[in-house]
Amino acid sequence: MGSSMTGLDPHCNQAARPFESLEPVAVTGVMHYSPPRTRPGVVLVCANDSNPEQYSTHEAHPRSQTLPRMSDEVLAGFLHQPLIGVLATLRKDGRPYTVPVWWLWHEEHFWLTGTYQRIWCKQLIADPRCSLCIETMTPVARHAEIDGDAAALHSDQFDIWPVSTLLATKYIGQDNPANQDRVMAFVRNMQTEPRLLFRIKPLIWRAIDLTVYRGKKADRDYQKHEEQKQLG
Repeated sequence: MGSSMTGLDPHCNQAARPFESLEPVAVTGVMHYSPPRTRPGVVLVCANDSNPEQYSTHEAHPRSQTLPRMSDEVLAGFLHQPLIGVLATLRKDGRPYTVPVWWLWHEEHFWLTGTYQRIWCKQLIADPRCSLCIETMTPVARHAEIDGDAAALHSDQFDIWPVSTLLATKYIGQDNPANQDRVMAFVRNMQTEPRLLFRIKPLIWRAIDLTVYRGKKADRDYQKHEEQKQLG
């Protein structure tokens, strides 16, 4: 799908934006982010749960304070936190497989470290399509999720250790220089394993901040309808 697509699909309220800035797009109560990219294109998003495969390039509605948007600053800080992500890959029969993972947002991609024997690694090598969900309840409920394609990077073709060390620093080091010895010990152990990296290219972003959440528009419309019925 490309930027030549026009119009709004009547079955799906969605929008697309150029890969030019980390600009939130309001779509039916959920914020979709278009991260900086190295080539022109569009981000395709859809908020219709019943028909998620339908997309268009219609411009988004103006921002609304009632939507649970995550600001650029909040998202940047969120992606720096050592939160556990949940990766969804695909089994051979098409069913999803989920696993908790460490992740790193670096150079406009998500990076994961794994070993060749792990189920999710085998699945990503066979089929690069995946989703990554990151959430927290502290200090408030926030959530970011991406759908994308994962490229397997093998140690005989790519130096996996700089990024692997950044991952260990994030989760083992916890931004504390006093933990550096623990970080390096963890990296040395990883170097004895059959490691590889996965670089995930985000295609669709969803990010919500429940500090401003009021429910989806369809839910609010239902509430309003019920209130009107009670008033007679």
